[in-house]
Amino acid sequence: MATEVPANGDAGRLEDAGTPRGIAARDLLEAKAALRASPADRDVARTAFEAAIVADDDPMAVAEAYFRLGVLEEEDGAFGRALADQNACRAKAPTSNWGRSARLRIGWIASRSEGDFAPLARLQRARRNPAILGDPGALASLAHDAETFPPGRVRAEARMFVAESWLLVMNRRHDALEELRKVEDDPSSDSTDAVLAHGRLVDAFLTEGWLDEAEREIHSRPTDPSLTDRFQRLVFRRALRRAAIVGLSVLIAFAAIAAARAIRLRSSDASHRSRAQRCPE
Repeated sequence: MATEVPANGDAGRLEDAGTPRGIAARDLLEAKAALRASPADRDVARTAFEAAIVADDDPMAVAEAYFRLGVLEEEDGAFGRALADQNACRAKAPTSNWGRSARLRIGWIASRSEGDFAPLARLQRARRNPAILGDPGALASLAHDAETFPPGRVRAEARMFVAESWLLVMNRRHDALEELRKVEDDPSSDSTDAVLAHGRLVDAFLTEGWLDEAEREIHSRPTDPSLTDRFQRLVFRRALRRAAIVGLSVLIAFAAIAAARAIRLRSSDASHRSRAQRCPE
């Protein structure tokens, strides 16, 4: 399926990047404790993050609070607010690890902003629902909705998600190939998604043994060398099979001719013996 950048970026590695002090720091610790609870109390965490931002007495604590609040917003599908939080994080501490992580999130979200984030919210709900892989109707609904998405990365990623689900889980190979072709042919698809769709098409053709289709696809654009090698091996095996079939056919033909000649000879000998018996010398 298409790779998604984790919403928490480098947050796990940055947990102990520094020990902030002050009111913002205490609010930050409270927020993180709420998220570690079982179950996590997201509302308490959100309130504490916002309090840390309002306190504004430690730039690093405030930057972290903005980043983590942005992650919460992103997980809730509020991508506009998440983008604002990450921009605020970067403005507060642009050269910090939190600022650099925020830059990654900003890039990921901003590149999927088409349709005022509604398509992205729809796709993310599907991605985060593990039951969808066992629900043909839900996948078909996402495929239908993707056709209404405006041009852009999200439309391509939604089609890739549906195609890979159909290929790997539901064995709807024909429908999956159509979705992959849409991604590859859509000029608004990101180049990464187009290349991924191309590779999936080649792999699917090779898996089915459709070598002519695979050859056309391989020649349409640069292909992963491993797929090209796999194609060449399959072509070689097909040539061997065809040669073996031709050789076997020739042997069968010779055997049939020899059998026919033997039958004719036996028939001729029998005829001669019969005439000899009727007409003794």
